Amino acid sequence: MKTKKLPQGWKEVELGEITLVDSGQGAPQGEKFFGGDKLFVRAGDLNNLTGGIYVGNFCGKITDEAIKKYKLKLYKKGSIVFPKSGMSVLTGNIAILKEDSYIVNHLAIIEPSKDTNNLFLFYLFKKIGVENLTQNNAYPSIRISDIKDLKIPLPPLETQKKIVAVLEKAESLKEKRKRALEHSDDYLKSLFYEMFLKEKDKLAIAKLENYCIQIIDIEHKMPKAVERGVPFLSAKDVVGSKINFDNVKTISEEDHLRLNKRCNPEESDILYSRIGSIGVAKRIKASKKFSISYSLILIKPDHNKINNIFLEFALNSDFVFHQAKSHTRGIGVPDLNMKTIKNLKIPLPPLDLQKKFASIVEKVEKLKEKQAKSRDEIDELFNSLMQRAFRGELV
Repeated sequence: MKTKKLPQGWKEVELGEITLVDSGQGAPQGEKFFGGDKLFVRAGDLNNLTGGIYVGNFCGKITDEAIKKYKLKLYKKGSIVFPKSGMSVLTGNIAILKEDSYIVNHLAIIEPSKDTNNLFLFYLFKKIGVENLTQNNAYPSIRISDIKDLKIPLPPLETQKKIVAVLEKAESLKEKRKRALEHSDDYLKSLFYEMFLKEKDKLAIAKLENYCIQIIDIEHKMPKAVERGVPFLSAKDVVGSKINFDNVKTISEEDHLRLNKRCNPEESDILYSRIGSIGVAKRIKASKKFSISYSLILIKPDHNKINNIFLEFALNSDFVFHQAKSHTRGIGVPDLNMKTIKNLKIPLPPLDLQKKFASIVEKVEKLKEKQAKSRDEIDELFNSLMQRAFRGELV
């Protein structure tokens, strides 16, 4: 990290001079090594943090036998961890160990010295962006030697603590906004259950195909990707809170027109994942030109029989997902066939009740848009604070 002229009392140091930098060990193989009482942190665990900072609450646990057989090393509570190899490097995930833990070899570990505040280093690495430490995004990896040699600005310990106090407040605001968005989603799922599934025995149950104009699949052949063209969505692009058009593949206009003769996605249609992360439904909320891959199914609801917002929630409910999961094919990558999808059974309340639920969803989504805008503003504030903090402008 290049540093400009530092404030008085600050110094530039190599990270290896003030911390222990290490990498974890290989993960134990076999169920018999798990189910113990010792925390084992994997790269994927950094997707589920407590307070946006700490890892440990949702990790697997290993046995003493695993520790002995695989010669695993215990790392101290308060150490910083982040991915150092594999595509997980590009997530930019970083966390602090909530408890003493054993660590997988895909993660780098930084144990701060007594003169270094671990949260100061945590926020510094968030500013740097661990994903920026890799030399090749096609084969991401970060060498331990490069982490040790990384030059960072280091203020006195008391100044580090003051900087952390400011950034923690901003981090807290970020987490509150994130939780507010999550609570909105949880509320709608709970409302759907209360209105339609709590006493589903009293409702009509119908096959999906009976309430759709079309359920369309796409040809298995993958069109050639081009640098600039029409977005080409796959199942991975419908996992999450919305259909994600960021970083999607693009195909030629010619291929798009050919595919859309058979499968033309339109506003209020629903995309349903059939391969990989199966059983995820997302409705198309705005007119946008795109094509879809074989991993997705396009559902065109009959709006005279069923409300598309209601249908989206029905398809995402546990009631329908368990049906889909029980009929998956494939050993490595789950796959649903068209017959299974068409025969999925969904609750079918009166259309007026469906529309009442849809109206509530639309009101909550407008609120979520405001919350998301507020979240983006808080993110900008946080990033600005970090820039100023490590220039010595906050204290």
